[in-house]
Amino acid sequence: MNQTRRLLAIFCCLTIACLAAAGCTEKSVFLPHAAALNKIKVVGVLPFVDAPGVKDSGDKVLTAVAQQLYQCPNIKVVERKQLKAIIDEQDLAAALADDPVAAAGRIGKAVGADAIFIGELTQYEAQQESSHLAVSVVSGGGTKHIHRVGISVRGINVRDQMVIYAQSGGGVSNEGYSPAIDEAAAKAMSPFVKLKQQGPSPAPQNSQPPQ
Repeated sequence: MNQTRRLLAIFCCLTIACLAAAGCTEKSVFLPHAAALNKIKVVGVLPFVDAPGVKDSGDKVLTAVAQQLYQCPNIKVVERKQLKAIIDEQDLAAALADDPVAAAGRIGKAVGADAIFIGELTQYEAQQESSHLAVSVVSGGGTKHIHRVGISVRGINVRDQMVIYAQSGGGVSNEGYSPAIDEAAAKAMSPFVKLKQQGPSPAPQNSQPPQ
């Protein structure tokens, strides 16, 4: 009997360990333009397209994405006011709405950036969920709001105006939109941040002996 309990306890421990390991393992993301991304030294982030009916929501995402870029070594992030000055001077607000990729390329060249990040909010909503309480002062139940944010990010190579980075991310929080935005930005920018933190891959060695 004791032996059976011991074996059962060991099995449970192993199962929990395996589940924990699986949960901690992150899926690697293939970046087809990794070589071009590794060459990037100066970047800028333009205001994201607002969620429908939510003014300035795109500005909040801009800030969160920029915070992620600050984690990248050897990367300079162009100041927001410098980008805004170029947009105002060259009257590019309309161009950003009509053709954001081409406009991002023009703005990037004007500020000396290698890449410009643009994007949009794909989700921005608060859902009310019931939370029945064992003891309640008012009505026997309570409500809470779950905030959900989704974003789509694109990185534009200023030199040829090609999209060299495209990722999306989502965030959920019951403490407001800001934590959800931060989570969404972290997920969307994680492949780029990890790539820059790892540095460029070493060049392959010649397997043949010199002649």
